[in-house]
Amino acid sequence: MSNISGSLVSILFNFQLMRYVGEQGVAAYGVVMYVAFFFIAVFFGYTMGVSPVISYHFGAQDRQELHSLFGKSLVISLCAGLVMTALAEILAGPLAAVYVGYDASLEAMTIDAMEIFATCIVFAGINIFTSALFTALNNGLISAAVAFLRSLVFQAACVLILPQFFGVSGIWWSMTLAEVLALLVNIVILAKEQKRYGY
Repeated sequence: MSNISGSLVSILFNFQLMRYVGEQGVAAYGVVMYVAFFFIAVFFGYTMGVSPVISYHFGAQDRQELHSLFGKSLVISLCAGLVMTALAEILAGPLAAVYVGYDASLEAMTIDAMEIFATCIVFAGINIFTSALFTALNNGLISAAVAFLRSLVFQAACVLILPQFFGVSGIWWSMTLAEVLALLVNIVILAKEQKRYGY
């Protein structure tokens, strides 16, 4: 779901960037995505590692350990998100220079894009963990719904709507707003299902 959605959203991003700023916007987006993947991969790595442990404790009906693991995972996701957001902000200039240092205007645009985009990282960890959590709890429907909303519905809606009001900045902010909307939905789902699963 995430891979399919990511491809469709990338097409929308490229379309909007060509419309508002042209080829330089697409180039800046490419750099942002390369850098973002490095940071986001940390969250996917953690969820892949912790999911079997969650499944084990759920199957063993060890609600105390499941609750402990859930709480620790949220803290880890949040702390890692804060640290990586700070790193992305600090390293925006040097990383942009590595990729597009040959063009001053493109480098400036890429730095702006990376600094805005970095704000979504702090929310992404919890959203990715929530989807993986329900996969581990053998509830593929909720997991797929969470992933679908986060990676397609909210991102597509934001990238189509925000630029109409904020121009190219709206394109860069669309990822952060999409993550915030996904987080709000995930909080509701986690609260609703807590009693059922005991995490």
